[in-house]
Amino acid sequence: MRENGENPIILDAGDMFFSTTSINNNNIKSEKHRCETMLDGYEKIGCDGLNIGKYELLTGVSYLKSLRDKYPKIPFLSANIRDKNTNKLIFSPYEIIQRENVSIGVIGLTNMVPDTMKSIIVDDYIKTGKNLIKKLKNDVDIIIMLVNSDRGTHNSQPKNFENADFIFVSGSTNRTSPSMPQKDGGPFLYSNGKQGKYLTVIDLELKNNSSPIVDISSHEQKVKQLDN
Repeated sequence: MRENGENPIILDAGDMFFSTTSINNNNIKSEKHRCETMLDGYEKIGCDGLNIGKYELLTGVSYLKSLRDKYPKIPFLSANIRDKNTNKLIFSPYEIIQRENVSIGVIGLTNMVPDTMKSIIVDDYIKTGKNLIKKLKNDVDIIIMLVNSDRGTHNSQPKNFENADFIFVSGSTNRTSPSMPQKDGGPFLYSNGKQGKYLTVIDLELKNNSSPIVDISSHEQKVKQLDN
């Protein structure tokens, strides 16, 4: 894509690091190798924001901090996870990305922190997300939410974050089909499937920053079906 003059924004909604929630002495070495191999790949191709979700936290905050320090080019995002001792956020709550004359705010959230995590405080992700959207709304052109939450919450996220533009969720093996109708005027909701096996690719054409974004994917799919 870059060879063709395109400069994509690459984001990860979370639950990417490990292949299982059962991390133990028998598999921890191979699972960490898997995780760091993926981060090596992200560092090579570029990653503009990685949301911290349930899977990322499975081996503890210390290991996660060491990865953040090892891969400084990859923004680790979490707006609602704080250190219990300091009461401060452990990771950056959001990232602002500039592409030519368009600014994009990316916010990371989760509500799927493992019950065994005693060293952190998890703030209400909906309240936190709404507050950050309000904070960023006048400073950026587009707001993207990366949300790690259980499957049952996914359909309610456009209502929870109604002033966002795009919402990418993890925490489910569901994958959003291009033919799925989206909410008129947004925000547009996408689930990317299991363990990073699929990519959701959004081609966004902006002619007027003040006009609402229109999703034409489902209409294009209907036309293709008629042509076939």
